[in-house]
Order: sequence, then C-alpha cells, then structure tokens
Amino acid sequence: GRALFAANCAPCHGATGSGTALTNGWTAPPLFQSTSVQVAEAIRVGPGLMPVFPSQVLTDEQVNDVATYVQRLREERLDRGGNPLGRLGPLAEGIVGWIVTLGLLVAAARWLGRRAGE
Repeated sequence: GRALFAANCAPCHGATGSGTALTNGWTAPPLFQSTSVQVAEAIRVGPGLMPVFPSQVLTDEQVNDVATYVQRLREERLDRGGNPLGRLGPLAEGIVGWIVTLGLLVAAARWLGRRAGE
C-alpha cells in the first residue's frame, strides 16, 4: 500500500497524508479523518480535482492496500521528522533553530564578558 500511495496519492496529499496546497487556491485535504470506505470511494470517484483511478489503473486489491495504508497513517501518524513545531515546514523550523542557537550564543558571550570584567 505504501508504494501505491507514494506513486499515486503522495504528490497531492503529501507523504504523510497531511494534505498540501495545490494550484489556484485548491488544497488536497489531510487524510487523517478519512475512513477506509471514504478513501476507496475517493479513489474510484475522484472528488474535486482528484483524478479518477478506475479498475484498469488500480485493481480492487490495490485500492484496499492503499486504504489500509491510509488507516495506518491515521493510526500511527508516521512523521519521522522529530519535533515539527506545528508543521511550519523545514525552512521555517530551521530558521527558528538558528535564531534560538544564535540567541544562546549571544547570551553566553555577554555572560562571559561580564565575568571577565569582574
């Protein structure tokens, strides 16, 4: 199910199923609240901008595999990124890390400067 999800669903819904922004203000919704039936129906019907995946593209067994994998994402929230800081994204989280680190370095330098003056 994971390989099928990565190939067919992750480009829009994200690798963790958390949803992403699409073009023209559209978004691919997060899948954490979706049931297996809703996932299977969405694959076959293709609501909104979502493409339709007929049985010639994904067999019923493959649809079940994808739905099972989405349930696993829902249950385990497979996010191996450590502390996500509210899912701001890697750039914003990196900037926060740099700012905190630089702030600690400045505080340490000031503390050492005061001690040297004593």
